[in-house]
Amino acid sequence: MGLLNIMSKQKISQHIKIKYNIAVIHSYDLNHACTFPQHNGITNTLFAYNKDMFNVREFFLNAKTQNVKRADQERVAKCILAELESRNFDYFFTTDDLAFELIGIPLLKKGKKVLASGINKPFVDYQKEQTFPIDNLIVCEEYIKISDMCNIFNEMKFRPTKWYVLYDDTETSFYMLQNYEKELAGRAQLVPIKVNNLNTLEKRLIEIQKDPVVIIVITLQTLYDDEFNMFVSKERFMKNIRKINKVHLETTGNSLYAKFGFAVASGPDFEDMGKVIANKLISNVITGTWKHEVLQPKSKTGMNKQRLEELGFANFLNSQYNIKVY
Repeated sequence: MGLLNIMSKQKISQHIKIKYNIAVIHSYDLNHACTFPQHNGITNTLFAYNKDMFNVREFFLNAKTQNVKRADQERVAKCILAELESRNFDYFFTTDDLAFELIGIPLLKKGKKVLASGINKPFVDYQKEQTFPIDNLIVCEEYIKISDMCNIFNEMKFRPTKWYVLYDDTETSFYMLQNYEKELAGRAQLVPIKVNNLNTLEKRLIEIQKDPVVIIVITLQTLYDDEFNMFVSKERFMKNIRKINKVHLETTGNSLYAKFGFAVASGPDFEDMGKVIANKLISNVITGTWKHEVLQPKSKTGMNKQRLEELGFANFLNSQYNIKVY
């Protein structure tokens, strides 16, 4: 049994309040594949411990839908910060990089306690770029490890020598590209391909169809559709990828995206990230302590049965490793 299950309420310090007001600030909308699992991890963990102890209020920057431009994101962040200032919150959670950068860091500078889930940019890079106090911060990095996926490849005697990494101008995509560069060093050749709109995506995919079977890594976040003059989500442009790519194995760094059509998706468990930092808060509350920590979650691998069959990789479904099949 874990610490939180072992400690009885009789042994909990007398300093504990009856009710804690918690603000959770998300970079994206609730339905986003990165947001909803972290939301579940945080709220379910808090309420499972004591549903009457935590009052949770959530805020959304909607950075992938309504507020795609940086100016709009900063404007909304200022509004959220103003509302947070006017209310009596005890602790603050942020999910993904934008909320941490625009909300979490300003809160830390005001002496608030912040728990940040799912940052793509390495925490050491944040510290290099700007000065802010870290004693009140617990952060869970969204670092992608490819060892689980490579174990499956080796098991199936599939040894790709080249990995095409599709990336865009967003910070998330940039740091995911850096992540894959580190993971692939000494393993295989990484070929970065910059893509900012659907037309470029389709053109680049067509160009590489003639190549021997390789890996296509999707770090793209939001692409512009010139025909309809709007940004489209990863779920939307994945349809274009499935339509054009008939040769290569597609992957990305969130196992849940296998549900949306990626052949293989392997990376941090987003719900686990939320659980990890929520449990840290509970532990600190009941013990009356606080310690700055930088954490990393466990990884999971998901596979899409139909897509694997379409690409000729159905044998992957026979892997002895732990995978989630959609």
